[in-house]
Amino acid sequence: MTRLYKFILILMFSACVVSTAQTQYTFVPVASGLTIPWEIEFGADGALWCSERIGLMSRIDVATGSKSVVLDLRSKLYTSLEVGMLGFAFHPQFADSPYVFLAYTAGNKGHFYRVVERYTFDGSILYNPVEIFRHDPADEFHQGCRLVITQDLKIFITNGDAPYAPYDITGDSVSNTKIIRVNLDGSIPEDNPDPRYRMWSRGHRNVQGLTITPKGKIWSSEHGNAIDDELNLVQPGVNYGWPFIEGYCDQPYEKVFCDSLNLREPVWSSGGTTCAPSGLAYYNHPRFPEFQNSLLLTTLKASTLYVFSLNDSTDAITNVSEFLSRSIGRLRDIAIHPDGRIFVCTSNREPNGYPPFPLADDDKICELIALPDSARPIPVFPDSVHVKAWVNDELRFTIDIRNDGDAPFVISNAYGKSSTSPINNAHWRTPFTVLPGVTYPSDAVFAPPEEGRFENEIWYDVRGFGVHTLKVVGSTDIGVLTADSTNIQTGCYSDDSVEVVVPFKNIGSDSINITSTFLSGRDASRFNILLAPTGLVGAGERVNFIVQYVPKFAGIHQCTLNIVTDSYRPTFSTIVGLSLLSSVDDYENSNPKYFVATPNPFTASVSFSFTSSLGPSELVVSNVLGEVVWRTNTDGVSAVEWSGVTSAGVQAAPGMYVTTLNSASGSVSIPIMRRGE
Repeated sequence: MTRLYKFILILMFSACVVSTAQTQYTFVPVASGLTIPWEIEFGADGALWCSERIGLMSRIDVATGSKSVVLDLRSKLYTSLEVGMLGFAFHPQFADSPYVFLAYTAGNKGHFYRVVERYTFDGSILYNPVEIFRHDPADEFHQGCRLVITQDLKIFITNGDAPYAPYDITGDSVSNTKIIRVNLDGSIPEDNPDPRYRMWSRGHRNVQGLTITPKGKIWSSEHGNAIDDELNLVQPGVNYGWPFIEGYCDQPYEKVFCDSLNLREPVWSSGGTTCAPSGLAYYNHPRFPEFQNSLLLTTLKASTLYVFSLNDSTDAITNVSEFLSRSIGRLRDIAIHPDGRIFVCTSNREPNGYPPFPLADDDKICELIALPDSARPIPVFPDSVHVKAWVNDELRFTIDIRNDGDAPFVISNAYGKSSTSPINNAHWRTPFTVLPGVTYPSDAVFAPPEEGRFENEIWYDVRGFGVHTLKVVGSTDIGVLTADSTNIQTGCYSDDSVEVVVPFKNIGSDSINITSTFLSGRDASRFNILLAPTGLVGAGERVNFIVQYVPKFAGIHQCTLNIVTDSYRPTFSTIVGLSLLSSVDDYENSNPKYFVATPNPFTASVSFSFTSSLGPSELVVSNVLGEVVWRTNTDGVSAVEWSGVTSAGVQAAPGMYVTTLNSASGSVSIPIMRRGE
């Protein structure tokens, strides 16, 4: 960008800021490299406590970014999609009662549950867990789960609607769709709406934010379905509608439920869209006068900090403001330091994130900083962008937009001049904010339908500056290294090794540079790279890599050979190794009372001999993908033969298979290999 263009942009922005009195803000990272932090809260010790969904609870020094783990539950937790380690809360009299209450999911895929436990803090670690609540079974979605403890020593626990069965979750005796209230030992308070139940309020779809104002008003933030996220003023015994209504009672079918069930409308709704509200905190400190007597809300989908100004009674919203939309990605939670500083954490490494996140330093904790009135942004775009991709491939690339100023600017829209061009904008989440001193990677795409050179213009609407036009040129003149086979099979006896040649070819129209090679996958330790060429490979040329398979025991092992090049396209080949036992004695010593396969490897047929008498049993042959190719009943027989013909009546292809014997005493499997004729 020319100096004149920069100067014009600064002048335009200077004219723009005169008309607004709203303070400008930015986020500054204080800790990074976290894995999906879920809740952050300042403890009485002055440290910022943080729960990470993978199963870690840590204390973070926001001055240095250093992290000290106080609890590691990674071996115990069930972590998938939206579950893992979740919310926590401190005992109000922490100095005398050093307790931390923590929610997490445990168990396994077949059966997992969510618990809230009380831990004791000894100054360095959390220990001595005591369970006070269990939600069993749990689900991978819509679990809540925020915890808030009041001064009268009652704990509020939010619960989503999962596992979801609409008419089974509305009763007061179940925890689904409820905010529950219990004593700190898990017992039911006598002054609950119904002293028989833990239920405090009902009809909540998925509450991920909960806070209490000094006036004793309880507010919650709640995810809607496809519309109508909600902010609710939570009151005892009240029904907030789900699963019967979303948002306000503004549809004819909803009015029937609102009247008959005495449902309560939200104080605020997102309307016909969703922002995915999450962490919620009450703020009333002079450090940020604009935010005094407000609810601060972090959002995931909108990736925006919302500020809801309240009335003096803190039971009604008087104004709504939005700040720093999509500047650092998904905002999961917010924490207020006693001195009024505001901190947020991102949640960019979870499965439902969006480009360009996660960035290299995600996930992170950032501090909100107010900027002086003199602060100005300086948007900087590249003069042009040149990319290369192979025909019929889709290259996702980024256009780096830099802010050389000391204030943020906003891209309110991004779009291509020609929507039919194979080069186009792919950054569909707008507006987005570029923070000062930051380079923001805006998403774009190049998908050439044929060989050649292509051009398009991508237009960025910079709020307060007008439209910046960027020329993008794409070409198919590129090297593309491709494996001859993405699945190579080999095998040997367990006391031996075998070498396998893995060939690649440059199918592109230009040379490609190989820089390094590495193995990955669960069984990578069973393989060694013996030959790994580097350097240029010309168009149409081949290059061979040699990998050694060294099994230590019988079984099927798998790894991926990864070739690092200067191309955009990942280059890899999967190697599957079959390890056979060197003798029948070896097999019987390691797997007594079951069966052996001879010959193995086989060409025409294989015989399975059982080394003990069998009751009701079945023999199943599957391919390496787990698909059954043949099965037979083996009740009371000592041997069966497989001719290599599948249950569908066709010859099984050469390769590796797994044979499993299922009987009353359990299941056992052995690998077999069929050779070509």
